[in-house]
Parts: sequence; C-alpha cells; structure tokens
Amino acid sequence: MLTAVFRGYEGFIAAAIIISFLAAVVTYSVVRRRARSPLIVSLWAASVVSIGSLTFWIDGGEALATCMVNKDVLEPFTTVQGLLNVAMLLPFGLLGVLATRRLPLMAALSILFPALIETAQAVVPVVSRLCDTSDLVANTAGALVGTGAGYAVNRLIRTPPAATTGRHYVACVAGALVLAGMAAGFITPVVATQAETDVAAGTEQEKAITGALRDAFGGRYTPKSVTFTPGEGGVGTVMANFPQGAAELTWPSREQLAVNLVPEKVEPGNSFPVPSAAGPVADNQGAERVAVAYARQFALWGLKESKITVRRIDEKANLGWLVSWRRWRGEILLPMRLDVVIQPSGRLSDLISRNVDASDLPDVKVSEEQAWKILEKQTGHQGSTIEHDEAVLLAERRDGAWRVHWRLGIKNGQSVTTRVVDATTGTVHKPRQPGM
Repeated sequence: MLTAVFRGYEGFIAAAIIISFLAAVVTYSVVRRRARSPLIVSLWAASVVSIGSLTFWIDGGEALATCMVNKDVLEPFTTVQGLLNVAMLLPFGLLGVLATRRLPLMAALSILFPALIETAQAVVPVVSRLCDTSDLVANTAGALVGTGAGYAVNRLIRTPPAATTGRHYVACVAGALVLAGMAAGFITPVVATQAETDVAAGTEQEKAITGALRDAFGGRYTPKSVTFTPGEGGVGTVMANFPQGAAELTWPSREQLAVNLVPEKVEPGNSFPVPSAAGPVADNQGAERVAVAYARQFALWGLKESKITVRRIDEKANLGWLVSWRRWRGEILLPMRLDVVIQPSGRLSDLISRNVDASDLPDVKVSEEQAWKILEKQTGHQGSTIEHDEAVLLAERRDGAWRVHWRLGIKNGQSVTTRVVDATTGTVHKPRQPGM
C-alpha cells in the first residue's frame, strides 16, 4: 500500500499536498461556525484526503480481485514499510477523536476505514493496487493507537465527550456488512504460506543473496527474511523476501539470481529506477536504452560478445518489454543470460542474471535429426499426430562437467514432453534447472 520510496513521483506528492491543503481550507470554511474546534476538524479532513491520495493512487490497471493473507500477524511491525503504514493512520485516529469527541465511533472507524482501503484496492479497477492483510493490520493498529492518544488528550484537557448515538452504531454496522459482502463476493484470499520443505538459511547463504542483491541494484533492496529450499544432491535455492519484492539464488553454485519486484501497475515505487535512464518508455528503442543503461552500471559482463533481443510482453495489457542478452559459440547457446523487464514507466521490475561461461565443450557428434529419432524411440512418441518444437543446441552442466545437449519438445495433442539429448553420446535426460 504505502510505499517507502516515492522517488520519481515528485509531481504526485506535490499534487497530494495541494489537494489535502484545499480539503482543509474548504472544510474549515464550512464548519467554522458550527463545530466546537473547526481547525481540528479541518485537519482531520486533510488527513483523510492525504491518506486517500496515498492509498487510492489511480493506476488505471485491472482490478486484481485478490488479497494476500499473511499468517504472520506481527510481521508488519518488524519492517520499515509496516511501521510507515502504522504511522500513516495515527493522525486519522488522533484528530478524529479530538474532532468528534466520540471514542466508540472513532474506534469503529479505525477498523472500517483500513478495511475500506484494502477492499477498494482489490476491487476498484482505476485503483488496482495490492490488497494485503499486513497493510490492514498495520493501518488498523495505527488508527487505534491514534484514537487512544486522542482520548488521552481529551481527558488531559478535560474536554467533555460527545454522545455516540444509535444512528452512529447503525451506520458502522451497515458499513461493516457492505465491506464484508464485497470481500466475500468479489475478493479471493491468497494465503502466503512458506513451503514445508523450506528451512532457515545459513549465515553464508544470507550473505550470498544479500551481496547478489547489492551488486544487482546498488544496495537499494535488503532482505528481511531468507530461507533455503533444499533439492536433490545437496543443491537448492536461497530465497529472500523484502517489502519491494523477492529474490532467488541457486545454491551452492550461486550462478543464477532471479528477482521479482512489485510492478508499477500493482504498487508504484517498488520497482528499480535505473540511474541516468529516467523517463517513460514507449517503444523497443526506449526499452533497450534503459536496459543497456542498467547493464552498463550493474552487469557489464552481459554486454560482452552477446546478442540483444527486445520484445514487447503484451500489446494489450501494456506490461512492458523483455530485454535479453545471450551468448553463442557457433550454433551452441551458452549458459550465460541476462534478462530484464522494463516497464512503461521506465523502471526495471524483473531480473534474471547468470554470469557463467562454459569451457572445454565436447564435440557435437549427434545431429538434430538423429536426436529426434533417439527421443521418439525412447519415449514412444511416433506417428502423424506428433509435432516437434524448435530444437535448441545448448551447453548445460551435468555431473559436474559441461556438456552440449539438444533440448527437444514433442507435442502430442495437449501434452508436451521436453527432454535433452546429449549431442556427444546420444543419452537422453530430463531437463535440469539452470545453475544446479
């Protein structure tokens, strides 16, 4: 919800400040002869508008209709992002009690208002933000703490409370029922669970993925939690989570780093602003410009003796561009790869980085035609209904040594069988994950 970084959105910040100030002025002019404390009421109105500016930042995307459910209820209070969310709702509760002098009403609104925010973020298309129970918990806690502080101030200055009437309770109950109905009818909860096979990462693993993130983004992102998912043969994946996204590092090779940052369409400010390459992107040339600027600063190795390709991910959804670098030795695709996703805003949202080279490759003795025959014979997929995917000759590590394989895919109706055939011996294997 509230992002820790608004870099590059100074215009939005200025507009939000102006709108909040105007809300205060208009409210003051309306209530100055009616309210007991018109200044407090106008400040409360400004706080509501400013919160709305931050949480209902119009993005123009499609409503996700999902809400991430974090089973760790206390997690928001252990991160900077969560504490910012707590602080953001403090003025709402504090000023609300001072303005209304109704503790029960403000306690109810301190629960309903954050719930309204998260519901709208999930179901309103023009908002299209990320609904998260962690934000709900943090915002509610902030509003309730502010409400308690406001009540304490009123008691200290001996301000008499105002009566909370039956219509107030009816309105709150009606609001709660409406929000509950919208949540039940339109929002799908997605429980964020940790895989049962995950274990706590070791010190060396934490240092490895922290260093990889630092090298890839100049220290902008720091892991808040790191786990390890073990695989077969002592290999596995180190996984890091942080407020702006997540990262994975192959272990123990440390060869491949994959990073997914929250895209601008979901929540602005989390993706990576490439230094010296600011500005929106409208075409392939613009995406390549930003991607090359990133590679020159953080992955110079990816530009050496490699070929670059740029393609738009989705014309209709306007999700951005995938810019890729690959290296070849003759017809053999080498294991090095560098992929970045550049969004229309010009920020980087996804990265796959694998800085590795293959040396002492064996000779290719099995042709593509021979590889297809070997695979069809072993799998039993033969006949007129069989379709072949495009074959790729690539270098892969197997049993500690670099080999050359044909990666082949056979389509039989709706099913696809993918195998690799050793281009030297003709042995058939299942594909392996890169970096393992």
